[in-house]
Amino acid sequence: MEAAVERRMEILDMVNQQGKTRVEDLAELFKVSSVTIRSDLSFLEKNGYIVRSHGAAIPNTGFIAELSIHEKCGQNAGIKTLIGKAAATLIKDGDTVILDSGTTTREIATHLKSRENVVVMTNGLDVAMELANTTGVEVLMTGGVLRKSALSFSGSQAENSLRNYRFDKVFSWC
Repeated sequence: MEAAVERRMEILDMVNQQGKTRVEDLAELFKVSSVTIRSDLSFLEKNGYIVRSHGAAIPNTGFIAELSIHEKCGQNAGIKTLIGKAAATLIKDGDTVILDSGTTTREIATHLKSRENVVVMTNGLDVAMELANTTGVEVLMTGGVLRKSALSFSGSQAENSLRNYRFDKVFSWC
C-alpha cells in the first residue's frame, strides 16, 4: 500500500509541475501497467487533486482556492490519512523535521506517537496541538503573524526562526 501512496504522490507532483501528463508516460516511468496508472488517476480525480482528460491528467486548478482549516478538515480525509501514515515512516528517532501547517501535515503528526528524541518545528497551531502530549517529540513553533483562518504563522519572523536550525526532513504541502 505504501508503494501506491508514494506513486500517487509523485504522480500528483508531476501533474502539477508539467501541467499535463500522459498515462503511457506515467506507466513507463513507474514500470507499472496503464491499468494501474488509470486506477491511480481515478483515485486522485475522485479526491479532487486532478482532472482526467483523454488519456492524460491535468491539475485541478479549481482545487487551489484557499479554504479555512475547518473547511479542509473533512476534505479528502482518506488520502490525507494514507499520506500521513506513509510520510511518518520516513521520520526516524533522533530526526529534526519541519512540519508545515495544514491538515495533511497534521496527519503526519498523528502518526509520530511512538517516536523518540524527535524535534518538530512547525508554523501550524493544529500540528503543535496534535504533538503537545507526545512524550518523545519536542515541539518548536516558528512564531510570526497568525493567519487565523489557517491557524498558522507566517511572515519574516517565521522565516527567520528556521535559519537557526538544521533539519533532516521537511514536510510541506501545497
